[in-house]
Parts: sequence; structure tokens; C-alpha cells
Amino acid sequence: MSIARAVFFSYNSVDTALELYRFHSPLKAAGIELVQVVVNGEVKPELIEGADLVCFQRDFSRCFKTFQSILTEARARQIPVLMDLDDDLLSLPPDHPDRLAGDFADSLPALLHAVLSADALSVATPELKQKYEALNPHVIVLPNYLDTEIWQFRQPVLRMKAAPVNILFMGTPTHIPDLNGIAEALRGTAMRFGANLRFVFFGAKPPEGLEDIARVEYYPAQSYDYHLFQQQFCQLKADIAIAPLRDNPFNRCKSAIKFLEYSARGLPGGYAALPPYTRAVQDGENGFLAGDTQEWERKLGALIEDPQLCLRMAEQAQQDVRRGWLI
Repeated sequence: MSIARAVFFSYNSVDTALELYRFHSPLKAAGIELVQVVVNGEVKPELIEGADLVCFQRDFSRCFKTFQSILTEARARQIPVLMDLDDDLLSLPPDHPDRLAGDFADSLPALLHAVLSADALSVATPELKQKYEALNPHVIVLPNYLDTEIWQFRQPVLRMKAAPVNILFMGTPTHIPDLNGIAEALRGTAMRFGANLRFVFFGAKPPEGLEDIARVEYYPAQSYDYHLFQQQFCQLKADIAIAPLRDNPFNRCKSAIKFLEYSARGLPGGYAALPPYTRAVQDGENGFLAGDTQEWERKLGALIEDPQLCLRMAEQAQQDVRRGWLI
């Protein structure tokens, strides 16, 4: 099947990471025209005419009657329908902020119906494919790749041995449980290295108690607009980046986006020793993988104490991203 024009349904009024990573960047790179079919919040199903593919994401189907009308229109025109899932929304952990807030509770029946009804699903990881192919036999893995039209590589620099060290976490508030999972390691690291450390949290609040023993700065995310986020993120002063994840089925289905973005900024990183990162990070070569508290403390300590190690890891990470993770 040859695809020249795809129509895309999303209620988001700005380009979020979801739209850019999952549709805009890959389809543009493939030379496929992507037409947004929701204009000022109004769905325009007539724009389906002439399309080769109908695409939608996540819980777009929560407006069920509208979704059904789109599905009916696509079926009448014999246009295949593709649903994209970047997260396992059917397996949100009990303490996940989105589950506690009930953000997806009313949309889950419609989401399940959409998974079953779509002609195919596109997902970010093999783990997601394995979970959802029992519900839909046509599941395609489309990994997340870095778009160099959005991200310019920043040359890694050698940190002065005696200079203060800035440890950065970037992520939405949904990662608060993940940060709490390494809170003890962060407190232990802060107590070991004292005033020489500064923690920067962009998007998610720091674990409780860390501000009592360390220099901590917190910057709430101001918008879901990915271009604005990227500009703000690149202005933050950082030497080392972290990406913790608690070990649960939901997190095991995530992708290694933070490795790509941290590496583009020229930062060495410590990452959760789970499938999202074990696929991209070679422990001790282009980053560190860490599991328990002791491992996080030991590997953060190694990065803090050894600027040459940080430089080598950051340079290797950029080489690996350029070689295998560009759109």
C-alpha cells in the first residue's frame, strides 16, 4: 500500500511531544502529507476524502459518537484506520497521578473499543506490541526517534573538577512516583557531596525532604507545547541528567525518549535499568543503568567525582544517537 496523504485526529490545540514524535516527524521524514482534521476544536470528517490513511492517538475516542462517525466515514471510503499508543493506558499503576486524578477513567471503555476496531495499531516499543497484539493482531512497532530539525546537538564539555555539579531531572508530574522511588538515593548523594551539589527539577516536583538537605530548584512545566518545552529545557544549567522509573508493567512499556533528549544536550545520564533504557544504554559506556538505592548512589557518585567519565559518556551517547536514533 502506498501512502501519500494521511489525516490525523487530535483535540490538542498545540503540538505536544505525542504529535511530534509519533506523527509529525516520522511522516514528514517519510514524505507523507499529514492533514490535521480537528480545526479550532471542531472535527471535520469531510477532510477524510482523498486520504490514504486515517490516524488518531490515545483516548481521542473518548468523544465516542464523534469517533464512531469518523470510523463509519473511513469504512465507507475504504480507508484504513490507524491508532497510535505510546503508553499502556490500560495498565496505569494504582499510584500513577493520572489514575489518581481519574483523567482516563471515563475514556477507557471507548479506548478499548478503539483498540479492537482499528485496522492497525502503531506502538513505540516491542513490549507494547506484545501486550496489545492479543487485542488487535495488526500491531506495528514505530520507535521514537530524535528529530534534528527540533533538537540541535550541543557539544559535551569537560566540567572543572572543583566546579559545582548540577543534577537535572526533566519530566511531567506523572513521574513523581518514579522520583520518589529514588528519593533515598538522592538524599544519600546530597548528604555525601554537600553544598557542591545542586538539584534541578523541570516539570515534576522534587521528592519531599530533599530541599531540607540540598540546594534544589523546581521549575513547573508552563505548557504542553513541545517547542516551548524544548526551548525552556535547553536553558537550564545541568551537568548530569537522571531518568528513574519504578519497575511496573506500565513503565516497562515506555520508550527511551529521555536518553535521546539528554544526549542531544550533551549530558551524561543515569537511567532506570528497565527495558525503555536497556535497549539504548550500554551501562558504563554511553550512560549508567541503575536499579536499587545503592546502585543509584554509587553511579551518581561516580559521575559527580569524575568529569572525564561524564565527558566520555556524553560523547559516546551522542555518537550512538546519531548512528541509530535519528528520524
